[in-house]
Amino acid sequence: MLKSASDGGGPSLGPQPTLVDLDRLLDQSRAAGVSVERYDEGTPQRLPTLLEHAAYRVVQEALTNVHKHAGTAHADVVVRYLASDLEVVVSNTAPSAPAESLPGSGTGLVGLRERVELLDGVFEAQPRHGGGFTVSARLPLSLPALEERA
Repeated sequence: MLKSASDGGGPSLGPQPTLVDLDRLLDQSRAAGVSVERYDEGTPQRLPTLLEHAAYRVVQEALTNVHKHAGTAHADVVVRYLASDLEVVVSNTAPSAPAESLPGSGTGLVGLRERVELLDGVFEAQPRHGGGFTVSARLPLSLPALEERA
């Protein structure tokens, strides 16, 4: 749902989005009616592109799910740079009114879990107490899985 207008529905030939592109993604959500706030914690650092791409996709899928299932609920995006991990958390409040259900494949969270686990990370998606939903991924900064492939 939150794809770049330049995608045109076909395969993207340019570089895949990373955390540098996150503000543009958040602006797309805002334009679609979702109130989104971003919080960065820790000291940003240069990360492997594959890790940044995975973190971006976690945020993208989580915000897409907010649009699909929670309408114009408020969402917070936290990017946390830790000593040995990058953590990304997207939480949304409960919708103020019933949201119109939008179609989807139903496999987005499963695909995210697989993507994160391939990078030796931890993925969680769960309802929040009192309503809303939280999606989080914790990705290790050293990627033995990638080093083995090199």
